[in-house]
Amino acid sequence: MAEIRVEQKRRSLAWLWVLLAVAVAAVAYWYFNNDGVNQVDVQTGLLPAVRSIVAAAQGALPPLVA
Repeated sequence: MAEIRVEQKRRSLAWLWVLLAVAVAAVAYWYFNNDGVNQVDVQTGLLPAVRSIVAAAQGALPPLVA
């Protein structure tokens, strides 16, 4: 009787390459689109958008609705 040779299936690492490509694309997008606008203000420790919301809530800025 002949023996049937069974080989173990190799697992693909394609998912790892896809994950690596997505990570590289995300870092490249962040690097080329980061113009420093959203940097934290040193005096208040807030982002510019948050700082303007806080100032509007305190009445320092006029309301946006006319």
